[in-house]
Amino acid sequence: MTSTPTGALSRSWSLTRGSRWRMLGLLVTLLILLYVPIIALMALAELLLPTGGAGLGAGLLTLAVVGVVQMLLYPLLYCVLTVAYYDLRVRKEGFDLEVLASTLQPA
Repeated sequence: MTSTPTGALSRSWSLTRGSRWRMLGLLVTLLILLYVPIIALMALAELLLPTGGAGLGAGLLTLAVVGVVQMLLYPLLYCVLTVAYYDLRVRKEGFDLEVLASTLQPA
């Protein structure tokens, strides 16, 4: 195991060698999938909600809706990144669930 930040970065660098464009494409796709709905909701709220005297209430409502959407979409980001990490480990290191299960101690 790497116990220093530079060791972790060098391990990450070697793990992604040969797959950097694929990882970049994955991250760009995820960011588009996450932020397009949020921006669309904010634009829709700006069009539909009055911004006159009740601007503060409309702004809070917009933030609440965007917060709920983020709570629903952000787990997707972390799930996809976790699957991508294990995919890289399987491809580079031959890591699989049987290896992980054999290292765990029985309860």
